[in-house]
Amino acid sequence: MLAVGVMIGVPAGCLAPALSVTNLAWVALAALAWALAVFLGPGLRPLGKLGTRFLPAAAAAFLAVQGLRVPQPWGLALVAVIAVAVPLIVRVYRRRGPHRAACEACPERD
Repeated sequence: MLAVGVMIGVPAGCLAPALSVTNLAWVALAALAWALAVFLGPGLRPLGKLGTRFLPAAAAAFLAVQGLRVPQPWGLALVAVIAVAVPLIVRVYRRRGPHRAACEACPERD
């Protein structure tokens, strides 16, 4: 799902019109908030693998391509932040490990 997200995010970033710095910042903040909520939140798995792998990867790839298209230093700064943040978030996510606890609504829980 991560690779598919990147394969969707890169062409989307290329085909979408170049975003202004303000809009790019808002999209980046929304993507960062989603990634932090999903990867660092205890047991929070919205949309399953689509929400924990595909959407963050697609957003990071989209933002990296859009950042390269911005003719200002802010674009390269965004790419640098993504290049540092993504591996760190993935490392924290993998260190946390799989969520093996029974779900609250599971009839076999008791």
